[in-house]
Amino acid sequence: PGEEGQHLQTMLWKGYELGGPGRFAFGHDEDMIRNQGMDLKALRQHLQDSWAPFYDSEKPIMAEKSPPNLIRMPLLARVFPDAKFIVIQRHPIPTSLATRKWTRQPLSILLKHWALAYRIAKADSKPLAGRVMWAKFEELMQGKGIEKLAGFLDIQPCHFPVCEAHPNLAYQQQWEALTKEAKFRVYSRLLRWKYGREIKSLGYRWRF
Repeated sequence: PGEEGQHLQTMLWKGYELGGPGRFAFGHDEDMIRNQGMDLKALRQHLQDSWAPFYDSEKPIMAEKSPPNLIRMPLLARVFPDAKFIVIQRHPIPTSLATRKWTRQPLSILLKHWALAYRIAKADSKPLAGRVMWAKFEELMQGKGIEKLAGFLDIQPCHFPVCEAHPNLAYQQQWEALTKEAKFRVYSRLLRWKYGREIKSLGYRWRF
């Protein structure tokens, strides 16, 4: 989180002000109200000035990966009219297990947050046709979709060895260890019953 551009600026709420890891999307409506009427030219200049020392001005593309960007595409699209957005999804269970490094939120809240954040992004991306690309973390880590991504950004694709053939393996093993406990098996069934259908609608099966 310390490497994210959100921490270098002061005009937009940072993730922790929206609830923190695994909760920021719950603050979406309040964030939208707060940002209404904001001077977009002033915001653009502030963000550029805040981020400029950390970018190589000779590079053709500048990227910013703060998680709250996921629920701010309409605002950022107005601030940066030439910007494109890459929405990277990861299976919700590894995402939730990974997020527990920074929060004590229960898995039920983390799964609910994952679904809400991507549901917001899905709705926001519709009016931005041509400016938004969706990709899956698992496929990118296996070297899939790189040429499509490069075409979207109008750059030459880079060729590199597969980073990880099974990028969720550690979390899969962690989940399997948890489900060996009888109480957690019951809990996991309740989670699947509550969120499984919505997770499927967002492109993933419950099992991973």
